[in-house]
Amino acid sequence: MYVVLLVLFFVGCGVRDFDWPSWDEQRLHVMLDNYGCVAGAVPANSECAHLLADYADQGLDFGTPAGGDPTAGNLQRNLALKVYERRIIELMKKDLRGYALEIPLFGVYLDGNDLWLVSGALMSLLLLILTAHIERELANYEKAAKVCPNESCRDLLVMAQIFALPGERHKRMSLAWRSTFIALYSLPALLNLYVIRSDFSERNYAFNVRMIGPGWVHLEYALRVVTVLSVAYLCYRCYRASAELQAFVVRFQGSRFPPAEETTPAR
Repeated sequence: MYVVLLVLFFVGCGVRDFDWPSWDEQRLHVMLDNYGCVAGAVPANSECAHLLADYADQGLDFGTPAGGDPTAGNLQRNLALKVYERRIIELMKKDLRGYALEIPLFGVYLDGNDLWLVSGALMSLLLLILTAHIERELANYEKAAKVCPNESCRDLLVMAQIFALPGERHKRMSLAWRSTFIALYSLPALLNLYVIRSDFSERNYAFNVRMIGPGWVHLEYALRVVTVLSVAYLCYRCYRASAELQAFVVRFQGSRFPPAEETTPAR
């Protein structure tokens, strides 16, 4: 479960980084829109004046100081413009680097388009292992319950189970507990569905077809759909196995045992 949550964290961060608003892309668009103002290529207005004042507060002065040396003012303005252009280039490079995942230890590069396929396959494997673990745990509890001789043994078995708290919480808490597990097991499928929805949007689909080609795009989309279906099915299996385990623990908690017969020591 901890590994699943860790993978979900990184997948969620990846979704957030690529989805709107992507802060780096937003900064890049704004800087490109403002280039005409800082370069003096558009007529001056109040909005442009406020923008130049903001940059001046950051140390980038694009104006010629009044009453100063024009040559020094031009050098200062050219330096500020070069710094501004350098920022734009760095943002473009950062945006391009965002499409690749680098693993320095192994020297491996993974394209961002394949990241969702790899993460989906990894999530499917983790969910499959988690399902097998829960089913094995349920089978072990059923075997232990058959040979449990008294209530003390029953209580020890129930206390070792963290997925159910029978009789120890209010019914409202029980509903919240159940809803939390439904959300937890649904999250991997929801994240992957969100990625598919984003990819199939008109803007992203048209962009991918133009830049990559329809054949490869359709193949990748088909693999993503298969991956999402696999993740969704395994999420359902995990939830069902967890629900069966919780139901068994609740039933077992309510079981009663005959009182132990007192024996007198032999003389």
